[in-house]
Amino acid sequence: IPIIFLTAITDEDALVKCIESGGDDFLTKPYNRTILQAKIAAMERIRLLNHTVAVQNRELAEYHKYIEHEQEVAEKIFSKLMQQGETDLPMINSFRESAATFNGDIFLVSRQPSGVIYLMVGDFTGHGLAAALGALPATQIFYAMCNKGFSIEEIIVEINTRLKNLLPTGIFLAASLLQLDPNTARASIWHGGLPDLIKISGEDQ
Repeated sequence: IPIIFLTAITDEDALVKCIESGGDDFLTKPYNRTILQAKIAAMERIRLLNHTVAVQNRELAEYHKYIEHEQEVAEKIFSKLMQQGETDLPMINSFRESAATFNGDIFLVSRQPSGVIYLMVGDFTGHGLAAALGALPATQIFYAMCNKGFSIEEIIVEINTRLKNLLPTGIFLAASLLQLDPNTARASIWHGGLPDLIKISGEDQ
């Protein structure tokens, strides 16, 4: 509740104490009724503004809590979709640390019964949900085509075609796709848009 002091005191220090003790304004006697009404109207505008801000803050807090819950649910679903392949191969180690809950980072591994291993490392432009959405179709295509034994060239062409049709201009995937065949000790690599891969031979480790 706004407080306006009506006082016969004209001492400046005393008037300052009126404000410091919790008052919002003051008028010295004899006071002008028009000025008093104007001050009351100004205080009412301030009260309404504070009320509006308080209501909006509560609404924002509730909306933020809702968004956090939605993101937690979506992140769990997204994580499960991204982890459909092999995650416990002893010869493959990975470390990932993202700046946001949703991101466009991709690390996919698939192994065929024959022992052939497919590995895809990728990064979509941008951050957040927009970048993460592009990772879903790329992930589904990767696992589906790896399970059927397609070559990495065929997988890349299919992923590129699908993303070109789905994504808006400015969002794209930089990626590297590897096909490792332990039976023949050969590796095939497709590389596009990422920094150079580093190969460390057994003698260099």
